[in-house]
Amino acid sequence: MTTSTNATIAERKAKQAARSKAHHERNKDNPEYRAKRAAAAKAHHEANRDNPEYRAKRRHREKARQSTPEHKAKRAELAEATGVRREARVAVRLAEAARLTETGLKRCTKCGETKPLDLFSKNRSMRDGVQLHCKECKHDRKRQYRAEHPEKRLAEERRRRIADPVTYMLSSAKQRAKQQGIPCTVSKDAIGSVPDICPALRVPLVLGVGLPSPLSASLDRRVPALGYVSGNVAVISQRANSLKGAWTAPELYALADKSGDAVTAVELRAVAKWLEEQS
Repeated sequence: MTTSTNATIAERKAKQAARSKAHHERNKDNPEYRAKRAAAAKAHHEANRDNPEYRAKRRHREKARQSTPEHKAKRAELAEATGVRREARVAVRLAEAARLTETGLKRCTKCGETKPLDLFSKNRSMRDGVQLHCKECKHDRKRQYRAEHPEKRLAEERRRRIADPVTYMLSSAKQRAKQQGIPCTVSKDAIGSVPDICPALRVPLVLGVGLPSPLSASLDRRVPALGYVSGNVAVISQRANSLKGAWTAPELYALADKSGDAVTAVELRAVAKWLEEQS
């Protein structure tokens, strides 16, 4: 093929490209023309999307388009506008939060409800001193997590029982006291440490071994009606606690005399004797 032939072919391609460009410029605002072009481009893409050569050409064209000064300028302009809008939104939210704080209110970011500040947990790192989520949403999230991960909940309880059994028993006692409507003013120091031996049944106490067992340590109220107050609590085994219940020492001796099981009778008398010693 001669040089003149190559030039002729190049001229034809250039003229054809110019005609296509002129046609596009004349019809680029025509909805029908744009719809046809989009449909044709989509059909071409669907037909060649798994072709490695086609995908490589697309990546090359996209990379070349992103490197043009016009594209970089548009991206910079968009980023600046987005940043301004974001700053404006943040300023509006902060102003709204400050206005609500002045009236003792806050909007929960979880449920979207506006509630008094005392319905939010404390958080010194926040501007208003409370958490973003209200206590109700926080508790709902915890309940959902525990329901979805029961094995993790049990493992955490075992770890807490072993690491600090007195704190764990005191926390459980506060929950029971709240449910039963009885006082719970005893402190951790007043409870003391967990003994190795149950003072009532003289059996070893265990901590953090699976679910609570008869040998598990528990916090007992000597007089149940008085609640968890100083001088009315003691750490005994779960078995001794369940045998004692709300009975007094004479009543426990009477139950032991009537019991048909020799082991239970011995345990009842041991708990009754311990109660007499504590009085």
